[in-house]
Amino acid sequence: MGRMQVVGSAVGSVVSFGAFLGTATAADYVIDPGAANLLGLFVGAAMNMGMQRRVFLPRATLCRAMVVRYCSAECLILGLQQYLFVQLLPFRDTVSSMMELGGRLPKRHEDDGILLGTLRSGSQAVVFAAVSFPLRRYWVFK
Repeated sequence: MGRMQVVGSAVGSVVSFGAFLGTATAADYVIDPGAANLLGLFVGAAMNMGMQRRVFLPRATLCRAMVVRYCSAECLILGLQQYLFVQLLPFRDTVSSMMELGGRLPKRHEDDGILLGTLRSGSQAVVFAAVSFPLRRYWVFK
């Protein structure tokens, strides 16, 4: 069951990540990257609860205690994801050179979108492996 939970949780996270990334990328055109990231995180989190509940407790009814645990965990998870992303923003030049974008901030918005998407993906992956999955499995949906 543990392996299937990892796979199911990852699939739910990927779908929610798509909603997050799409929202944040679209918002990049009208607001700064930090605010766009936060907006995307909220959209992804809204989708993620039902998906994760289906993985960990598919037959359980939603109870108040579970909602409180989920919201508490999600605050921590979203806070860590936002913090990590914002902390990575000053290193955009370094990441750009690693991505062979010429070691500079891209001039074209499309390239900047790729760069910001890479930073968002990296921060999400780190937090998922280190915090999100263990917290949901062992505390939220216990």
